[in-house]
Amino acid sequence: MHFKNFNLVTVKPKKFNTEIEKIRPYNGTFVEINLDNIKNIKKIISKKCQTITYYGIKHNELKNIIIKSGTLGVDRIVPVGRALDMSLVWDGKDLIYSLSRIIAN
Repeated sequence: MHFKNFNLVTVKPKKFNTEIEKIRPYNGTFVEINLDNIKNIKKIISKKCQTITYYGIKHNELKNIIIKSGTLGVDRIVPVGRALDMSLVWDGKDLIYSLSRIIAN
């Protein structure tokens, strides 16, 4: 697929709830949510949430809030601009293990 004159698109839902997961952001589309109170994040996170990017809060503070809320999902918490950085663990899966095999004699 090739995109000419590609623009970044953000979607800002009006309601804060898990209905947000029905928005399927592809090809440079991002869901943007501004929270007045970070503790409201539990209302919008579900098992389908893989990556949370953040700005204006410390990583450990956000991580602790998510852990204490008992929310399932969230494989990565990264600063804005780092959502597509790759590592050997992606979306909670070990890539080397997932993409390789052992050939036995």
